[in-house]
Amino acid sequence: TCVDCWDGLQRLLRPPRYEDYGQMRRDFERTVKFLESVPLFKQQLPRSELPKVAKALVRSTWNPEQVLVKQGEVGKAFFLIRSGEALVSTHH
Repeated sequence: TCVDCWDGLQRLLRPPRYEDYGQMRRDFERTVKFLESVPLFKQQLPRSELPKVAKALVRSTWNPEQVLVKQGEVGKAFFLIRSGEALVSTHH
């Protein structure tokens, strides 16, 4: 319905729920700095493009032993590990 559309639009336009925009800025700058350390981006993208990548990223946290993707599935995301580690295994 039209009301549902309006509610969805309002949610999209609502500013982020950061109590402190300074904190939001620091988080963004940390993300850009992290991207500068990723070899793929360091070698393939101009530094000026990294803020665009940082803006598009969605931060997620996973539980231990959680499967993110299985061999043979079509990939729907590009994963960057900022902290922690992941195990990658393949089946032949």
